[in-house]
Amino acid sequence: MNITKPISTEVEVTTASTVNDSKLVRIYASANTLIQMTNGETSEIYGSFTIPAGGVEVVEKAVLDTITANTTVYCTPVAYKS
Repeated sequence: MNITKPISTEVEVTTASTVNDSKLVRIYASANTLIQMTNGETSEIYGSFTIPAGGVEVVEKAVLDTITANTTVYCTPVAYKS
């Protein structure tokens, strides 16, 4: 069993966001969504993936790295343990 612990309030994301400078972010997509991860220091995209409609992913990133989506997603900074 995984336990997810929200550590801040959920925010809507479409444009580049550090999601409150979080290292671990839970992303919920209500529609099929392309997520891009960008290096906060070089502004280079280093990864992307698609979340299907109704999907949830937890992403680990550097504090200054940003998340961008092609449609609105809901992001929450989290901590977890398994």
